[in-house]
Amino acid sequence: MKKGWIALVSLCLLGQFAGVEARTWRAKNGKAVEGDFVRLFGDKVVLKLGNGKTVKVPIKGLCAEDQKYLATIVPPKIKLTVRHKTSNSHKAENVDFKQVSEQMKMKIHLQKTNREPCTKTFTVHVVAVGKAIKGYDRIVVANEERSFSFASQNVFKFDFTTHALSWRDSWSGKAGYTFEGELVWVEDENGKIVFIEGNPGMYESRLGKIRDLSVGTKIDRDFNSAGESETWSGGYFDSDY
Repeated sequence: MKKGWIALVSLCLLGQFAGVEARTWRAKNGKAVEGDFVRLFGDKVVLKLGNGKTVKVPIKGLCAEDQKYLATIVPPKIKLTVRHKTSNSHKAENVDFKQVSEQMKMKIHLQKTNREPCTKTFTVHVVAVGKAIKGYDRIVVANEERSFSFASQNVFKFDFTTHALSWRDSWSGKAGYTFEGELVWVEDENGKIVFIEGNPGMYESRLGKIRDLSVGTKIDRDFNSAGESETWSGGYFDSDY
């Protein structure tokens, strides 16, 4: 391990940490080394030296300043839990049909599962989507964000409520929109995504298409914007029956 504190080379952080300014790493005993930050390995930090070799240095062996620095560049490991609760209300009902308004309430829990400290500020984004009962059309029913930091706690809970959707059940069958799922992702202060999870999973590959869509935007079967909904009224999304 002492060899890791002898070599001095220029530092240029690699991979997901590219763009972070170079620094000299110092141990508590005063010895210093310059090397590329590669990753964390358990309770050690992996550094790449100028000769191409890597060394593992105990995080606790670093000076206080470098330990604080690690907390600003290492992304947290996040576990996501989403709980759904559907609220239905009958808007109209007779012998010929039943019209229902459906609203989804989501409780989102974000938990940091690794032990390494993290002082960065993050933003969690949530996009919820409704899907036509007949056909492939979809519609954005929520697009919200919240800021948080794991500096003082490891668990955060957020509540999100979608706009309501409307569907009708008649002698010819069901038609309208119902809730399909959501996409949740977390970005750091530089806009880098450190976590993403879609339900259903196909949402993850569509992030670039739906992340900036406003509530009420219709989406076609390929997740391309099909324009604003023309049937938004009365606090819920209706559809052409």
